[in-house]
Amino acid sequence: MGVFDEMNGSAGIQSNADSMIVISSNRKMGTNPILSCLPKDAEQKEFEISLNPKLMWEYVGKPGEANKTKLQKAILDTVKKLESGDHNYEREPISKVQESIIRLEIENLKNKK
Repeated sequence: MGVFDEMNGSAGIQSNADSMIVISSNRKMGTNPILSCLPKDAEQKEFEISLNPKLMWEYVGKPGEANKTKLQKAILDTVKKLESGDHNYEREPISKVQESIIRLEIENLKNKK
């Protein structure tokens, strides 16, 4: 149940509901919030959401998919540039965390060869 275990109150409150919806986020990690839905007669679903400039929630994709796609593209672009020998390319501004993850992934890819 994950996020539903973190809800305050007794388990009796949760057992009386036909469905439950929880928006959870990890602000320290800087990730988009996750909308978790637990209907009584179906399986649990999770959706990655974000607030648009009009302060309306928008569907971004499956949890972790939006950030992962950007990260994978950055890794592939960096690997291609490194393999081509072009070390004088302009660096795009990315967070320190993403930069360290990219470096680790590049090392892992080099070790697999």
